[in-house]
Amino acid sequence: MKHQGMILLLTAMALPGAGAVAGELRIDCPESVAALESLDGAGEAWRVETDLGKRGKFLDSISVFSGPPAEMASLVPDRTRRKKQLRTSTWQFAAPSTAAYWVACTYTNSTLQLTRQLPSGVRRCELGERLLPNGVRLGIDGMKCELD
Repeated sequence: MKHQGMILLLTAMALPGAGAVAGELRIDCPESVAALESLDGAGEAWRVETDLGKRGKFLDSISVFSGPPAEMASLVPDRTRRKKQLRTSTWQFAAPSTAAYWVACTYTNSTLQLTRQLPSGVRRCELGERLLPNGVRLGIDGMKCELD
């Protein structure tokens, strides 16, 4: 049996520039991304069609890493707290640090990630998530990081 690989290409939705204001950096991942899929190795007997019932590729999570995300050194938040319908996760970074910290935006129905390295003076990052009354996550408010 031949291996059937799938390639996803990111189109037109780049990570917006993060705004910096007096020691603060805001990380705003795009809410959704458009991606083109192509199939390799299905063979001539198969016809490729698009499943119109599939949902789009929407922001699923923002993660923090020690080093590039490809190295898979995901960091657990130092603190997570919930106040009514908002959950806040906080990562604290030691200073001075020689580690390079990164963030990754991941999307539903996709293996794509948008990644970026945080500036060297990052001290703390806080991720806000909106919740339904029953605690199920409704959405992501974004991430704010404090800089030296």
